[in-house]
Amino acid sequence: MPVAVTAVIVTLLLVIPVVILRWMLGRLRVTNPMTILAIVLALGFTLGFAFETGSQITGAWGNLTASDSQGFIVDGGRLTAHGWETIARRAAIASLYSGLMAAAFWVTKSALGRETKP
Repeated sequence: MPVAVTAVIVTLLLVIPVVILRWMLGRLRVTNPMTILAIVLALGFTLGFAFETGSQITGAWGNLTASDSQGFIVDGGRLTAHGWETIARRAAIASLYSGLMAAAFWVTKSALGRETKP
């Protein structure tokens, strides 16, 4: 699959939870932007970590070995220490990406709100 198509799919999959989370936080009357950003980052990391761990574990079913340029991620069907570090790093990147998207939504909403005021 081309990289651009993958990026669009990943972006759409991350936009949907951000919009839903923003709506839920509004319903709970959480309006402080820093609190919202912290919640989005924590949730993004948690979901990214869970998704990546599930992906690596299901891919390692049986006696499989997988590696990247820095070492083994899966060896003998088990995640290595480097594998856990790789998963955490990827989850952190996904979290920061979702935080940037949330910040972009917030800035856009603020800018549009200023334009529509008389």
